[in-house]
Amino acid sequence: MILSAKNIQRIIEKGELQVKPEPKFKEASIKIHLSGEIGSTVNNKKKENIYKLKPKEFVLATSLEQIKLSEKYAGLYDGYVGLAKQGIITHMGSMLIDPGFEGKLILEIFNASDKEIILRGGDRVGQLAIIKVSR
Repeated sequence: MILSAKNIQRIIEKGELQVKPEPKFKEASIKIHLSGEIGSTVNNKKKENIYKLKPKEFVLATSLEQIKLSEKYAGLYDGYVGLAKQGIITHMGSMLIDPGFEGKLILEIFNASDKEIILRGGDRVGQLAIIKVSR
């Protein structure tokens, strides 16, 4: 079952999910934003607030949001349609965020368009739905 924004807020209040900074919600998800950490590898990320993503370029980045899930919940990440319409893919791996995960989300960003796209720290890149894990 995918939780509504109201139920996500409840599990945050109970301490079963932590999101920093304070999350912004959609009807059934948490909005995910780009941090300023963008680079070609996880260890080669540069802290830049603006990044010019060239056509057909692939980079790794992290979410602004720091997430901590309890063992009762998992997350499903999906890219933001506004970027997809420009040819930007923000995840190329698994969309599943495992129960117990703690940290920033790693974003695999690819520019499938023929145009340079400017990415800025704080830009919305996706959403994270929260699902209850059956036991």
